Amino acid sequence: MDYELMVSPVDSKLPFKEFSKKQAKEYFQWHMGQIGHRIDVLAQYLKRDGCRMIFDDSPESLIPLWEWYEDHIVEERKTEEEYQREIQSYPKWMEEYISDTKISVLKTLKFGADIAIYFAEVVRKNSGGKISWGYYTRPKNADSVNRPVLLGFKAGMDMDPQRIMYNCTLESAEEREGTRLFQAYRVWQQYIV
Repeated sequence: MDYELMVSPVDSKLPFKEFSKKQAKEYFQWHMGQIGHRIDVLAQYLKRDGCRMIFDDSPESLIPLWEWYEDHIVEERKTEEEYQREIQSYPKWMEEYISDTKISVLKTLKFGADIAIYFAEVVRKNSGGKISWGYYTRPKNADSVNRPVLLGFKAGMDMDPQRIMYNCTLESAEEREGTRLFQAYRVWQQYIV
């Protein structure tokens, strides 16, 4: 079964940190218009794949979604060039901790982008109107600059659902835990003002 990929109208080879303010705004507006469609794409794919999950925006719906996703996490070997580039970018003492594998973009992370959107919508819709989508263009060295994030958390924190999704994926690649995304939801609930 093919999965419809999310393709940005903004130069996809350009890192978010290098977006102009105009590009950040254009990407954000496009992203906001894609949310419902991306969740539908994910829901239809899971249905065709035999998953009986209900996309009802409940925190508990994150559990069967993550259990399904963990069955689709595929690791692949880094090329020698990728591995050497990573080794050279860290101190020598860290070399033994650098993995020669990575998460497959085409086999795994294609789902992850849409799961991150659904996760963010679950957080937003269960926040009592306190959390909303947004983006910021300064400071340029911020991790999530120019990216769609959730805003409204304590101490001005923002939540980048794509980063949370990726980190959870890395953790689940090492050790499966069907409630991992639900646990991330519970952590972020603590930061709602």
